[in-house]
Amino acid sequence: MALSRTEADVMLLHDGGFKRREISRDLGLKPSYVDAIVERYSLNLAEDRRREKRIRERTAVLGAAVIAAGGHR
Repeated sequence: MALSRTEADVMLLHDGGFKRREISRDLGLKPSYVDAIVERYSLNLAEDRRREKRIRERTAVLGAAVIAAGGHR
């Protein structure tokens, strides 16, 4: 799925150091729409690693609970 022209414009400005409210004003978009675009397409590798670690930990807990309950039936 490709970015729309608006999404691409927002991300280009954001990556260029513009603040979200400046992007909103310059492109004539609602601030909440700009926020949604930036949150959707911004990469945060540290947060991704933390989320993956939590998933692994919780999967292990779930697996142990399944085994303790007698396994899959």
